[in-house]
Amino acid sequence: MSRPELVVDNTTEPSAEELRLAYRVGARSRALEEHIVRLVNKGEVKFAIWGPGEEIHGTATALALYKVVDPEHFGIVPHYRSGCLCSMWCDLHGRENFSLDVLRQQFSKDTDPLSRGRQMVYHLSMPEVGILPVQSPVGMQLGKAAGYAKGFKVKGVEGTISVGIVGDGTTAEGDMHDAMNAASVWELPVIIMVTDNGVAISTTPEEGRGIKDFEAYAKGFGVKHYSCDGRDFWDVYKTTLEAATYVRDEGKPVL
Repeated sequence: MSRPELVVDNTTEPSAEELRLAYRVGARSRALEEHIVRLVNKGEVKFAIWGPGEEIHGTATALALYKVVDPEHFGIVPHYRSGCLCSMWCDLHGRENFSLDVLRQQFSKDTDPLSRGRQMVYHLSMPEVGILPVQSPVGMQLGKAAGYAKGFKVKGVEGTISVGIVGDGTTAEGDMHDAMNAASVWELPVIIMVTDNGVAISTTPEEGRGIKDFEAYAKGFGVKHYSCDGRDFWDVYKTTLEAATYVRDEGKPVL
């Protein structure tokens, strides 16, 4: 599963083959999400969670992480809308049938290879490539990502990256503060990633989010901050490449 160590120049652009793969994965992911929506509308699936519109930053993020770290030094606790990111990560590392496995889980039957029908939909668990179990309560992934990073540090494993992903609505929860505090105090090699689309499940930022400035928030913890336009593949790719390289080399957190 591991690859030879890559020395990444932050100006290095993806190859043509990698860009073609990103396009294929993004298109496939959108088609899967839309198919699941149709299954729900027809009553063939009782419940579903999906994240169409996250294909650009998903593929770009996965590709940038691929350039920096291998699965043996990596752990990610994704958001329930992180399907495209995880699909791209799996493709890059030869883990096949991601879309089929996700589709099987929608039916909550024993054919679900991720949990044999015992978990909710889009609750990924693919430890062979560093994708850690998704859980229902949003926010918990941040503490889990911080804990995974702490485990790397306790074991003395260097060059590692742990990632926890939330939406902007979850930044109103205490889990965000707990994870930032742990990352700051213990200097953890963790990326706390917020996909800010300006709306939570049932509220807008004005109704529920107290953090007005994420850069200032990170600075208060002594944590380095990065920001990019999730609709711009190249901005996401280059920013994630820089942030991930910093975490891997310095062993410190970023928001």
